[in-house]
Amino acid sequence: MIRSIQGTVVATEPTFVVLETKSGLGYQVFTPYPTRVGALGETVRLHTYFAVRETAHDLYGFASPEELGVFELLLTIPKIGPRSALQILAQSDLATLAKAVINDDASYLSKLSGIGKKSAENIVLGLRDKHDLLVLVGGTGAESNTHSSEELSDTIDALVALGYPERSVREAVRHVAEDHDEPQNAEQVIKQALKYLSS
Repeated sequence: MIRSIQGTVVATEPTFVVLETKSGLGYQVFTPYPTRVGALGETVRLHTYFAVRETAHDLYGFASPEELGVFELLLTIPKIGPRSALQILAQSDLATLAKAVINDDASYLSKLSGIGKKSAENIVLGLRDKHDLLVLVGGTGAESNTHSSEELSDTIDALVALGYPERSVREAVRHVAEDHDEPQNAEQVIKQALKYLSS
């Protein structure tokens, strides 16, 4: 698996760049932001995903491992292939995408070019319980003050076990996170979320 590539930008097209490595080989790398990868002649490094199909072997590149991680999460959604996932990331930053998923806002995603209502709903449904999404966006999600996917899961599970609907629990956790600049541990979040749920 090719996980990264470093080379000189020798061409920029609407959906990809061509990077020439020290060996003299030029690699076509599909990316959500070809014009922002680097100027012609500039040496850059991209984190990559190598997609192998019967008819093509394509390389997809991203500026950060977080973007690559979200790209791979999108690929776990039924009927979302590499090109669709790339199109989503080309139109939405990670923070906005995470917030749309957290807020169960399929309408935002359906406004993206090439993403229909059904696909948008599938993305929200498919990513809603993937806590890795919140970890990958590095604190851009509203629930990120719980620090880790395990802590977030424990917090939500504990509140749901008390009989509260999961949707209400997520809203309460999000509310607590928005009210505190400093990270809260799971116990603190549970206590404050219970106050919110009881109000």
